[in-house]
Amino acid sequence: MKRLTHWHEKKFTGKNGQVWTAYYHVVKVSGKVKWTSLGNNKAAALRKWAEIEAKPAPSEAGTFDAVANEYMKWAEAEVLNGELAQRTLDDRTVYLKSLRPVFGQHPLEAIRSSHVVKYVDKRSSKHSAGQEMRFLSVLWNWAKQRDIVTAANPVRGVRLPGTATRKIEVRPQDYWLVWECGDQMVKDVLELAARLGTRPQEVFGLTWGKVDLEAEPITIKVWQNKVQGLRLVLADAELEAIIRRLRGDRDRPKGHVLADEDGAPLNPVGAFRYRFSAARAAAAAKAKESGCDYQNFQLRDLRPMAGLAMLDAEGMDAARRLLGHTTERMTAAYTTKRRGFVSNAATIRKS
Repeated sequence: MKRLTHWHEKKFTGKNGQVWTAYYHVVKVSGKVKWTSLGNNKAAALRKWAEIEAKPAPSEAGTFDAVANEYMKWAEAEVLNGELAQRTLDDRTVYLKSLRPVFGQHPLEAIRSSHVVKYVDKRSSKHSAGQEMRFLSVLWNWAKQRDIVTAANPVRGVRLPGTATRKIEVRPQDYWLVWECGDQMVKDVLELAARLGTRPQEVFGLTWGKVDLEAEPITIKVWQNKVQGLRLVLADAELEAIIRRLRGDRDRPKGHVLADEDGAPLNPVGAFRYRFSAARAAAAAKAKESGCDYQNFQLRDLRPMAGLAMLDAEGMDAARRLLGHTTERMTAAYTTKRRGFVSNAATIRKS
C-alpha cells in the first residue's frame, strides 16, 4: 500500500503477549497533534480515513469503488498486453456506471446474495441487470484471488436473467450484399473475419507480427483470448491476395493489420461501426427495392458462418480446427444452434 498522508499505525502488546495494531488519523491542529482513532480493523480504518480526507479509498479498504478502480487499472494493462479485448473493457466501464451508485462506498465483502436479487428485481432492464451482476461476479473473483475479499461470491447460485443465445445463420446472399454496399474498410474487416473464422476482437487485434509473409502458403497466427490458445490458419489464394493488398509496398509491415487511413489500429466502436451500420442499412434498402429476402447480421455472426461453410465443404474435423474447438462435440453443438439438427426424412411404408 502506498504511504498515506495523516495515516498512522501503532502496535500494542496485550497481557497475554498477543500483538495487535491500532490505526489513527493524525494531524496538527493549532500547533497540537490530534489523534483520531480509526479502530483496529484495517479495512474499516481505511474507509474512515478516506472519509476524513475526502479521498478515494485504497483497494485495501475493500469498498466496491476502491476494488473496481484497481480492477480497471489492471484491465487497461491487460488490453495493452492483448490479454483482454477493448470491447470487454468498454462494456465493463458502462456496467460500473450503474453499479457504483448502488454499491460504491459499501465494503465489497458486505454484499450478499439477497442484495444481488434485490438489484435485479429493481433494475428495469433485466438484460442489463444480468450483465452487470455477471461483471460483479468477475470483479469478486478477481478480488478474491488477491486476498481483498475472503467470503463466497454472492452472485454464485443466484438465477440471473439469461442472455439469449444468437441463432442467426448468415446466408451467403446476406454477407455479399453487405460486402457490396460497404467501403473498402468494411470489405477488409468482413473478409478477414469470415475467412479466419475468428471473433471480432481477435480480428481487430491481429498484428503483422502474427503474419508470416515468407511462408508458403502465408500463415496467420490467431490468438484466441476466450480459450487462451493459438490457432494457425493457412491462407488460400483469396486470403493471401487480401493480406498482400493490405501490406501494400511495405517489406516488413508493423502494427495492426487492420488500420485506419492514418495508420492507427482500427477501432471496432469508432469509424468501422459507423461504416458497417451504413453498409447494412444500404443492403436492407437494396434488398427491399429488388424484392429480395435479406437478414441483418452482426460481425460476430461471421464466425459461425465460417464454421458452417467449412463443415459443408470439408467436414466436422475441418470445421473444428477452423473454429479452434477442442472436440467435435463442441463444434456440433455450436453449429446446431444456427442450423438445427440434420436428419433424413422418415420413410412411411404401407403395411
